[in-house]
Amino acid sequence: MFDQVRVRVVDTENRPLAAADWVIPEGLGIPARVNSDGIAQLYLLSKGYNEFFVVTKEVVQGDAELTWYSSIDEQETIAPMSSDTGKVVIDAETPSGGGYNASTGGISMGGSPFRSPKQATKIIAAGAVEPMPWRGKQDWDNAISSTGLGHPDSDLTVSQEQTDVVESFEDGVEMWSGGSFNRATDRAYTGDASLKVENGTPSMSWEGGPKPDTIEWYWQESSSGSYGGGVRFKNSNGQYELGNATNNPEWMLSDGDNLTQIYNGDGYNRWVRTTLTFNWQNGQYDVEMEDMTSGHVETRADQPLKNGVDIDTVEVWEYSGGWTTGGAINMWFDDLTYQSLSQNGTLVTQTKSFNGEYQPDLVADVELNGGSVDVTVVGTPDVAANEKATVSLEQGESEYYVDHFYYHTDFRLEISIERAADGSTPVIHSLKLV
Repeated sequence: MFDQVRVRVVDTENRPLAAADWVIPEGLGIPARVNSDGIAQLYLLSKGYNEFFVVTKEVVQGDAELTWYSSIDEQETIAPMSSDTGKVVIDAETPSGGGYNASTGGISMGGSPFRSPKQATKIIAAGAVEPMPWRGKQDWDNAISSTGLGHPDSDLTVSQEQTDVVESFEDGVEMWSGGSFNRATDRAYTGDASLKVENGTPSMSWEGGPKPDTIEWYWQESSSGSYGGGVRFKNSNGQYELGNATNNPEWMLSDGDNLTQIYNGDGYNRWVRTTLTFNWQNGQYDVEMEDMTSGHVETRADQPLKNGVDIDTVEVWEYSGGWTTGGAINMWFDDLTYQSLSQNGTLVTQTKSFNGEYQPDLVADVELNGGSVDVTVVGTPDVAANEKATVSLEQGESEYYVDHFYYHTDFRLEISIERAADGSTPVIHSLKLV
């Protein structure tokens, strides 16, 4: 037995009646329900009058379409409004009216109890309505377009980290200025070249975005002729946010906690990786440092940034008990990279089709995780005169009314996802039109 049917009401020219012509009594209405006895019931209320129409039809397993035609020849028993078994005929052959008069419990043919801007003459309900789902890898892969979204485990989310190399020094060091430096080919962590800084304070305008999620680089200090040195990051206000250095050869942090030694260091002439992971909302960062020769790792979490604004400039400084200038640095730097998380993304699904014309609702299996998801349901999407209705999903809700005026067979979804302020991404398990 079908558990629900879809209903449309049309006028004498087979045009859907406007929402202004009909309203649906609260708690009843479209979609009409099929009760345990296999009876489909449609409830309509004519605006401006107190007429309550109940149309019933027996539903047989396998019926493709249920059609009620209203004519004088198909009049059915009309019961008082209080009856649970009431039936009504909306008369097509008496254009001035006809219908159930709630005040008297009788039939009014041509009287005032039933009038509307367009006379309803036919009610059509399709019985075999299968939900129209979009879910899983195939639907997301077959999207018409997708920007910033991914589906690593068949669930749709904002994409994971996107890595971009800011400077690998393979093509030169033109992005840098100030101090004494050169493109060195005697030492490189990857490729054939690195940046060698001898002294001064070379700097580079940051091109990785003002608030990267992670920054990573590799550095090496000479065993002779070096007083120590490191990298400092300056914000767009000209203030320093943090720094990381070797104090010949101790590992140092410079941030809102001032200067902190986190490890004695294992020696010289070895590559060390520094990875910074930022939480801009809280004005903090995590740091992980690894000696690529010994394998020793040091981590610190929730370190305070000095100002928590952004990053605008990268500088290399001498470090000898503190940030200073004038002495030799003699360090090599390689593979300065950043990783940024997409903050939002969109996806447009392929078109899917019902077996008839409907005004479906949306059922969403989604975890918002503090972010936001908007779903635009597009009816008859491949024509200029398509119809769109946007639904903003809410935490804890799964069923949404889609405000379409017309009935459609073909539908497409336009999905927009935005991360929460803490970087958490909403997760879409499935979206269905039902």
